[in-house]
Amino acid sequence: MPSNNIILDTPFHLELMRVPAGEFLIGSDPSKDNFAQPDELPQHSVYLSEFYISKYEITNTQYSVYASTNNIVFEIPAGQNDFPKVFLSWYEAVAFCEWLSHIIGRNVHLPSEAEWEKAARGSAGRLYPWGDPWDRTALNSNDHGIGEMTPVGKHSPAGDSPYGVADLAGNVWEWTADWYGTTTYEEHFKSGLLVENPTGPSTGTHRVLRGGSYYFRQGGTRAAKRFKYIPASRCYDIGFRIVVDSQPDA
Repeated sequence: MPSNNIILDTPFHLELMRVPAGEFLIGSDPSKDNFAQPDELPQHSVYLSEFYISKYEITNTQYSVYASTNNIVFEIPAGQNDFPKVFLSWYEAVAFCEWLSHIIGRNVHLPSEAEWEKAARGSAGRLYPWGDPWDRTALNSNDHGIGEMTPVGKHSPAGDSPYGVADLAGNVWEWTADWYGTTTYEEHFKSGLLVENPTGPSTGTHRVLRGGSYYFRQGGTRAAKRFKYIPASRCYDIGFRIVVDSQPDA
């Protein structure tokens, strides 16, 4: 593993992959992506500061450490220690981040849409984490035939992003920090400015999910795919991963 990534061993083992500062293409180009949706348009450049993102979704084993120290009743399903933690609301994912921030002394949070998308596709606007051509063997989707959730890393490294982040397509959807906005990208583009560290609308009714799940097919597992969901809701195919800011808290 490159030395500029981070490995935590307390309160549990966690690999964090470095995503360098710089511009990247966010959204879809309909001339290159037949599945492009109106809320992904227009494709444009934004700038992000450096950040670190967990290589995998938070697993049942990792979540159990949090649960046991916070008097939360949680029993790992049989044989699913290394599966993504699902059936949790956006608020529960945020609470986990706040707890981990206190433990490690850094700002831990859910990825913004932009952070998630850059981690998934790199700077040049890949359609999928591994590149532009569709490869149904590089992820757990409804095109693959598995039909159920799988452990994290099962399709790594074949399905990894340019930064070595795994499982950003398929298996389970992932909560992001942002409120959903239908015209978010259009507003960025019309400003005529290079938007830095965008965070989405200031209010809303739905939070953004990214990545698709084993229940979705090719179009629903693209790096640019945006999906909205009520933040208080839980679902069998929604999990999360975390971002750690580049600099420790002062």
